[in-house]
Amino acid sequence: MRTHYPTIIIGAGIAGLSCANSLIKRGEDFLVISKNIGGCLKQSKDKVVNYGAYYITEDYTNVLPYVTRGRKITELNAIFYDEEGNGKTIWSIGVGRKLQQALRYRKLLREFRGHFKEMREQAAIKSHAIAIEENQYLKELYSTPAKAWLKQHGIDEFIVEYIEHGIYVTAFRSLDELSAFYLLWLSLPFVTPSYEFTFDLEKLSNPVQDAIQIDSVTSINTESHPYTIRCKSGSEYTADNIVIATPSGPAFSLLNQENPNEAVHAYMYHLRGTRKPKYQSKHYHFFHISNPTICLAEQIDGTFLLYGRSKEGINIDEYFQSYDIIAQHNWSPAFSVRMSDTLVPVEFKEGIYMIGEHNIPSLEDCFITGVYAASQLAPQ
Repeated sequence: MRTHYPTIIIGAGIAGLSCANSLIKRGEDFLVISKNIGGCLKQSKDKVVNYGAYYITEDYTNVLPYVTRGRKITELNAIFYDEEGNGKTIWSIGVGRKLQQALRYRKLLREFRGHFKEMREQAAIKSHAIAIEENQYLKELYSTPAKAWLKQHGIDEFIVEYIEHGIYVTAFRSLDELSAFYLLWLSLPFVTPSYEFTFDLEKLSNPVQDAIQIDSVTSINTESHPYTIRCKSGSEYTADNIVIATPSGPAFSLLNQENPNEAVHAYMYHLRGTRKPKYQSKHYHFFHISNPTICLAEQIDGTFLLYGRSKEGINIDEYFQSYDIIAQHNWSPAFSVRMSDTLVPVEFKEGIYMIGEHNIPSLEDCFITGVYAASQLAPQ
């Protein structure tokens, strides 16, 4: 059995597969070791409903070739609930101060979107960490607390009453825990056409299928070169370069480093049933951050996804008259959120790369980290 490779990629999620595809296009030799193919990209058995990442935007230029767009997502088809459980639509903003704040926020979001798109283009060449550091506008946002930034721009009332619900659904975190950068990034669907989607995992994985070994990496020896990788099966490999493409927790654990990111945990039910009248009028129901249930979303096939912070926190009977459980899934963790203003570099040390969610946990940005790592391993 072959045990040495120029490059070994650990993990076959979006970042790992992106890196592998980029390397194979360059004619490089490598091995991918992963406990599964797809990572957090999970779908219903009929592949109609996504269980993990829920939406894409038209700015996902690297990911778009691998997806089929579904329904357009709009705040006009959502209800936002306050702490007492009263629902409001975006139309209830009316006129006056909140409308002025909403218009001001959209203008600020469009400005952020321009900088963010430029940063993504640079990240494929320089990495996210360097691209953000070199953009003074984004760098300042990355180190500024969201609440302070909102007060500075006089839009905190509108954000707390409406936008925070959508942010909470996406990040499972309150505004108190986020930077201005994260707030604006998570708000981009309000100014960027966004869609439900189905992901063609086979299109991304098939070109590198023969290079994938299903196994779990238990340890890495980075003290001597070539580096040594040990697996749960007992197999042992050596590599000149290692690309760690796992979630933040396992990645930093393999490197014996403290994880600077905070894990986000979630529980999901996929249901078929009849909603109670209160929850029948819109596709999306975004609950208050005090509610352990996070959101209820009607799917294109007439089924529903119900998300919460834990299984114990979700009371299905509160939202449904009758139902059947199609599937349920516990993400522990679902993803990680940056809780500091320190950016994570891709290159840990010479020949050791960390790619994926560490700075920005989106499908597009994870994909870009794989492209960048491949460009360093095999410059063209």
